[in-house]
Amino acid sequence: MIDSLFQKNVKRFDKKVKRSFFPESFLNEIYYSTVAYESNEYISYTSNFSIKYVLDGKELYFLDGKRYAPRAGQYLIINDGREIETKPIKGSEGISIFLEKKLITEVYQTLNSGAEELLDKGLVVNSMACPEFFENNFYHRDTLGLLLQKLSGTIKTSVQEAQPLRKEVYYLIAEKLIQSQKNIDTDINQIMRVKRSTREELYKKVLLAKEYIHSNLRSDFNLDLLSDNVGLSKYHLIRIFKSTFFQSPYQYYLICKVNLVKHYIEKGQHSLVEIADLCGFNDVFVLSKTFKKIEGITPSTFRHHTK
Repeated sequence: MIDSLFQKNVKRFDKKVKRSFFPESFLNEIYYSTVAYESNEYISYTSNFSIKYVLDGKELYFLDGKRYAPRAGQYLIINDGREIETKPIKGSEGISIFLEKKLITEVYQTLNSGAEELLDKGLVVNSMACPEFFENNFYHRDTLGLLLQKLSGTIKTSVQEAQPLRKEVYYLIAEKLIQSQKNIDTDINQIMRVKRSTREELYKKVLLAKEYIHSNLRSDFNLDLLSDNVGLSKYHLIRIFKSTFFQSPYQYYLICKVNLVKHYIEKGQHSLVEIADLCGFNDVFVLSKTFKKIEGITPSTFRHHTK
């Protein structure tokens, strides 16, 4: 087992800070920030593996001059040893999770070793085996994002009540990070291009397509607008999207729209007529037809099963 250092107490900052606020090197630690002030100052620091999860508003980061602006419900992945430049944005609320390279390597090697091998030889951590992650903004609908969504309440409580976090929390975050990146790597490799860099750029495009679809679920599906926003031709977008996610953008749109209907039904606060309006369906008939096409049952039957 590695002698990693864990910061059990979440650090909070809600006032202007300078570079000196951050350590020269981070441990396994978590920062919770709320920005209630205007600032034109940029803060730079060297990060270890880091996850920037935005709870409200948006945050701004620069990596090698490239701009990343994750919004509420999104998280940004940053690799070990990266120079980060960030600018506080008024109204933002977020969590920064820092993970030591030793911890990531331990979890990565354990997940990629057989049970018999670990029993016979134990784990000899090799820093050269440490993975490199795909840096990008991601929504909280994947393996890691769902965990961050759940943990955000625990982290905020830890700040407010000065409750220490358990070491297991950091191991769980590392595990879900590695698992989600493995899924992303599988998606990238589905894209039919030779160069890895080309596949990564196309993957960013289809992630943008997903983001656009989620932001416009209450509107009619418009392939022209979608392709314009993503920056790919309509045919190219459909082809790459299907090769990556095994469904067309329109099929994905319908599934997400039906999931939104299920969310409102499960809340039990609206009639189907109201839900049709909330989810952007022309009427209950169109809602029911779409729902049955995706789920195989009517929304009324689904509502009955949820009671």
